[in-house]
Amino acid sequence: MEQRRRVPRQRAGWRGVCQFGDDPRSPRYDCTVVDISIMGAGLLIYGLANHAVVGRRLVVKIDPLDGASITLKVTGDVRHASATPEGAVRAGIEFSGLSDAQRSVLGALEQLQAAR
Repeated sequence: MEQRRRVPRQRAGWRGVCQFGDDPRSPRYDCTVVDISIMGAGLLIYGLANHAVVGRRLVVKIDPLDGASITLKVTGDVRHASATPEGAVRAGIEFSGLSDAQRSVLGALEQLQAAR
């Protein structure tokens, strides 16, 4: 299989909450960030009835360090999605519009994960 990723991802296992679009009234879904890179992330989204979400904008609030007072909010476009046998949706997002600060935090978190 050909490697399509421009940047390798690190395993994450971080809990978060995601919603489609920027409307605060949009439904929120619990999610797990399975893997992450400076370019994007792989997610498991729970409670989402329809996995036909490719092309939609997803806002993800991540709590990468359990018990710490750090939350990272990132936005990305869903590039692929499929239902899992457990009833979740496995989605891959490509980040868009990251600030320099967000890139720095993501880079630091990636290094922490790689060191584990």
